[in-house]
Amino acid sequence: MTVRIGLAGAGAIAHAHAQSCWDLGLPFGVYARGHAGDFSRRWSIEEYETYDSLLEACDIVLVATPTPSHEELVLKALAAGRDVICEKPLTVDAEAAQRLADAALAAGRHLFPAHVVRWFPAYAAIHERVASGELGPLTSLRLARAGASPWQAWFHEESGGGLTTDLMIHDYDQALWLAGEVEEVRASRWHDEGGEHAHVELRHTGGLTSEIDGTWGPPGTPFTTTVDVRGEWGTLHHDSRDPSEPYESPYTSQLRDLVSACTEGTMPRVTIEDGVHAVRVAEAVREALRGGGATT
Repeated sequence: MTVRIGLAGAGAIAHAHAQSCWDLGLPFGVYARGHAGDFSRRWSIEEYETYDSLLEACDIVLVATPTPSHEELVLKALAAGRDVICEKPLTVDAEAAQRLADAALAAGRHLFPAHVVRWFPAYAAIHERVASGELGPLTSLRLARAGASPWQAWFHEESGGGLTTDLMIHDYDQALWLAGEVEEVRASRWHDEGGEHAHVELRHTGGLTSEIDGTWGPPGTPFTTTVDVRGEWGTLHHDSRDPSEPYESPYTSQLRDLVSACTEGTMPRVTIEDGVHAVRVAEAVREALRGGGATT
């Protein structure tokens, strides 16, 4: 059976998902409120006039719309009996994210958060080596992510979560993946000529405190990421600016993995619980910024 993908959303990230569908030879169509015409022509696919008609035409829905719309679209897809892949973050607040997880369980459908960094080869290799025990007990974990500030207002509004949710949630997920559950959060945020910055400290239940830095800079700021992991027996480091061998798009690797989980029952690299946990940490970070400290 050929799996049909229904893509909800036609913004920048939707093009990455469209390319992944193309790479894997998966037929797909698109629905977006009022601006999918150019997108559908670019990819030579069908544009659906309503979300209901997209749901009728697909097997798996890939939600790539602004975060404030995720809950409504995911719930409707689950109610229609569709499996769902949803862009990060699932929602802005943890209660809503848990509602989605509960709805997926009740519907007997799959729901996966698109935490694509788990499929970047350097991050996946670091996780594998940490999980193998190669480094011994971890003593330090530092992650950073920076890029140009989005021009769309919703990214910066409370309903979108801002820098500490939309950008930095990738690294919260990595910290959880590498060091386990978080029990306390500390955070600070400031602005200067280099843009908006945040520094977050996550104290994990195992005792390690991971440190995460995020920046939304002025137009033209290059996108960069780093991760530095230290253990009693060794150190691992990755900087996206360092040369690397060509590799398959992580979006394609992600889609292959999650489609297989939906159709073949294979074990995916990310779960709905992972998505909920990341949202819970992001919510705790925002609370820490309001009051100076928070627990998850």
